Amino acid sequence: MRRAVLSFLLITYFILFFTSCGGDNNPVTPPAGDPVIDSLSKTHGEIGAIIDIFGKNFGSSKENVYAEFSGARTSSNDILNLSDKKLTVKVPVNAKTGKLFVNSYGKNSNQVDFTVDAVASSDPYIDNINPTTFSLGATLEINGRNFGANQMASYVEFARGIRPSVINNEYKSWSDIKIVITIPSAIDASGKLFVMVNGKKTNEVDYKITGFPFISDVTPDSVHKGDTLTISGSGFGNSKGTSYVNFGGYQGQNYQLWSDGTIKVQVPLNLTTDTIEVRRSDGKRSNKYYVKILAPELPAPTITNINPNPATNGQSITITGNNFGDSKYNSSIKINDVTCTNYISWTNTQILVTVPLNATSGDVIVTVNNKESNAFNLTIQPPPPDDPVIDYLDIQSANEGQLVGINGKNFGATQGTSYVEFNGINATSSDYVSWSDKRIIVRVPIGTTSGPVKVHVDSKTSNGVNLNILAKNYIIETVLIPAGEFMMGKDSSEVESPKHQVTISNPFLMGKYEVSVLEWKTVMDGSDPSYTKIDKNPVEQVSWYKVIEFCNRLSKIVGLDSCYTINGETVTCDWNANGFRLPTEAEWEYACRAGTTGNWSGNIDEIGWTSNNSDYMVHNVGTKEPNDFGLYDMHGNILEWCWDWYDPEYYKSRPNPDVDPRGPSVEFPEKVVRGGTFSSTPAECASPKRDGRSPIDFSNDRGFRVVRKK
Repeated sequence: MRRAVLSFLLITYFILFFTSCGGDNNPVTPPAGDPVIDSLSKTHGEIGAIIDIFGKNFGSSKENVYAEFSGARTSSNDILNLSDKKLTVKVPVNAKTGKLFVNSYGKNSNQVDFTVDAVASSDPYIDNINPTTFSLGATLEINGRNFGANQMASYVEFARGIRPSVINNEYKSWSDIKIVITIPSAIDASGKLFVMVNGKKTNEVDYKITGFPFISDVTPDSVHKGDTLTISGSGFGNSKGTSYVNFGGYQGQNYQLWSDGTIKVQVPLNLTTDTIEVRRSDGKRSNKYYVKILAPELPAPTITNINPNPATNGQSITITGNNFGDSKYNSSIKINDVTCTNYISWTNTQILVTVPLNATSGDVIVTVNNKESNAFNLTIQPPPPDDPVIDYLDIQSANEGQLVGINGKNFGATQGTSYVEFNGINATSSDYVSWSDKRIIVRVPIGTTSGPVKVHVDSKTSNGVNLNILAKNYIIETVLIPAGEFMMGKDSSEVESPKHQVTISNPFLMGKYEVSVLEWKTVMDGSDPSYTKIDKNPVEQVSWYKVIEFCNRLSKIVGLDSCYTINGETVTCDWNANGFRLPTEAEWEYACRAGTTGNWSGNIDEIGWTSNNSDYMVHNVGTKEPNDFGLYDMHGNILEWCWDWYDPEYYKSRPNPDVDPRGPSVEFPEKVVRGGTFSSTPAECASPKRDGRSPIDFSNDRGFRVVRKK
């Protein structure tokens, strides 16, 4: 018997040996091509942070793939998820700022830059959560470090700002290394959670809610606007009904497929966001998923005609054709390899541009989204040496009666019988302020319409340079905000605390409405960066720096002194100037409260467009009720830029009471935004709610209103 048992064991051993070593019945096939990194979910993070690496040819075997951060390689434990097009990893221990690449089956990908953020040893950090998938009402453990010995003012926050309730005893225990909570029933989306400890935010960790929609993959992960996107996951629902895919506040419209695990939808045009989510008809939402959105694939531009041809340097020419795009964004024109800089108007079929002074005869080429048009020959005939020539005007838009400076040469030392013509209307003798050989200052005559400005000297006429004439009674409608005192902030919120007294020492005028698309187009020479392209909507997709430029241009147009001096990315404000500027954060909250002391300056559903009533879309300005100062849309609709740098700790070190605070004197990464958006909850649109955004960024939920001295 013993011999039989031993024989059985030997036979079993040899079978197992030859099965595992003598041949591989399920070999792991490496990808055919070299690994390629297209993009990262974020380009910086601390040790242990989770990042998604998007690309191709990563393979499917964790044992044969790693990411390397400047010499520090990920272990198998650092690889959280792997597919051929996406690698999810933790930033490994000893990682340093520098180059990141992926190695798959011995082949290295291209290298991309990655910055390793320094994390203080005392900063709070989440190592993991258990479980990662749970149902509402379940118990969740959050493991990590530096959470504090007890909760005090710290909290856990889920997607969309949902926090466990202290009143409902949803915090079960809190220690320096572990937090135990009951999952709040108010959660309506899978996503990321973090812990806020005494004003310091931990890293974010993904979680999944049982029974909620969940996005696991998107193909392709780089997609052109207007193309079809395939979303894979679970819990989407067997039919679409009123469910939809949300693209940064805008609904997908054209669906080719909707099933519980797969959605095929067309990417909206003019999209700027890189995140998507599935919103089910029952109100439940998926996690947000990163997708690289590329410009739409459009045909190459075509030039059919240029008029006039020949033209002179400094003269305006009209280029006619197709596929130029609706605005100049990301486009350019070259005349015989000289780049044009003075663009007067730009539409899909016609461009009005000034011929550069150094341009010579040759081919004109229009480039749109890196696609070049056909070459169209333009003959440049420079004016005779003594003919009057306009190089440029001080401004490109003006009101009737406004002063404009004309710069050039050969105008003559004195005016004599010479004169300036504004699109067929000659300036009268009382319109001239000064005249010299190189510069004329003259008032725009009453009755002038948009068109070329020309200087007539004796029998010679200069080239024409276009001037846009604004509508006759154009002005930003403002209301008077009186000087006064108010209680700023909120004690129960770390970022908004402490609640403190602030004095606004001088009355000021504030835009009655958020600056509209029409007002932006009027001031900015017809450009329209907004997603909606609706004149009565607030303008959006404008960066803080672009808004500063708008304020200065508006001031000049209406004859006021500019408030801002701009030197690259350094902007200073002359607080004594009478022109338009952005409100300080304190001015904004004072005007928003309008004498009230609660979260909102009235019934939030009557005064604000929020996620409760907006259908997740922006609305015309002024369609809700105003606050007691007569200001519209201070809550919701779009976020509004303020002047101040955003420092969460700023008001903790300010005097109480305080007078006219203007934000930190040193630069921070973000500028203050206030008021919430059409997709924000009412709580996120509260009067004291503070937030920040990078001044170089722009989004379809971000705009502004202006103020000026009384």
